[in-house]
Amino acid sequence: MALWELDEFTSPQFLGYTRAIPDPPPFLGTQFLPDETTFDIEVSYIKGANNQPVMAHIITWDAEAPIGSKPPLGDKISFELPPIKRKERLSEKELVRFLQPRVGTDDERRAIDSVYAVTDRLVAGVKARVEWLRMQALSEDTISYNESGVEIAFDFGYNAALQLDVSVDANLSTYWTDHALSDPIADLQYIKTLYRTETGGFEFERLVLSADRISDLLMNDNIRTLVRGTGAPTQQLAVDELAGVFARYGLPILIPYDAKVYSESDAKVVSTLSPLDPAKSIGLPSFQVGSTLWGPTAESRALFGTPLASEAPGLIVQTYAKDDPPAEWVKAVATAFPSVPEADRVVQLTLTA
Repeated sequence: MALWELDEFTSPQFLGYTRAIPDPPPFLGTQFLPDETTFDIEVSYIKGANNQPVMAHIITWDAEAPIGSKPPLGDKISFELPPIKRKERLSEKELVRFLQPRVGTDDERRAIDSVYAVTDRLVAGVKARVEWLRMQALSEDTISYNESGVEIAFDFGYNAALQLDVSVDANLSTYWTDHALSDPIADLQYIKTLYRTETGGFEFERLVLSADRISDLLMNDNIRTLVRGTGAPTQQLAVDELAGVFARYGLPILIPYDAKVYSESDAKVVSTLSPLDPAKSIGLPSFQVGSTLWGPTAESRALFGTPLASEAPGLIVQTYAKDDPPAEWVKAVATAFPSVPEADRVVQLTLTA
């Protein structure tokens, strides 16, 4: 029996294993766009959908209830879930160890463990791409992807009034890297007021930003004066001092985000990318503004008509062989894309050049 044919890699337990692999700790995207499965790869939703409640009428007993009008529909957003794939060839050394284990060694187990190691790596690669999509969806006006001949440009329809640059908007100060002249507290107070106006009274309660931008806040002269008073020591603020002044002024909680992902070009050159540009931040309400949709794949079709049919949407890992040339492979596959129906309730803020 070939390594890829083992029950260990074709059983429901292997599907459970791959689905249970956690996101790397720096990935926080599921906090903002949690995972959701769908059995279709074509998705449509109404952006905003006017979620403001209209008060019901007070009427007399035995009177008929007034008929309410349907709220006006927002823009319809439609897209297809794109396939996301990555595979690795199992080394010939591991195949030989499995097929011809040396007496008195753990060659067979080592070969099996190598498949699990490759699986972990491939699943992490798929999750890294989905994390990049999530954070790009929330922080950029348009998701732009152009690799290996595949181009994607997708606009979620964000509210231009909530896409702000602190050095450009006349109501804001300047880039937060200018610790002497910028006034982040005043900036955020203005944005909170603007947010309530633009969203019909909702509150902007979470601010996702890089550790470098939080350091800018800790070194800001205006914030230090608010905390310690004029003429106080000029040392950098402590984190609890910053949290205290934000709480005192009713400002959003700060969520540091500094995850990195790695992209490989067609020439096999690996580069480091930040899913969230360190110059930018994302302002969010306390509720979820969307989700990450995971659909079925061509590879998961084998699950239909089985007790595992409900597991068809989501990440799938396959082991398989090719004869010419002889090779055994591990492949991780998913169809996934962010959905942001509440795009009108997201702040996209540029904090530095």
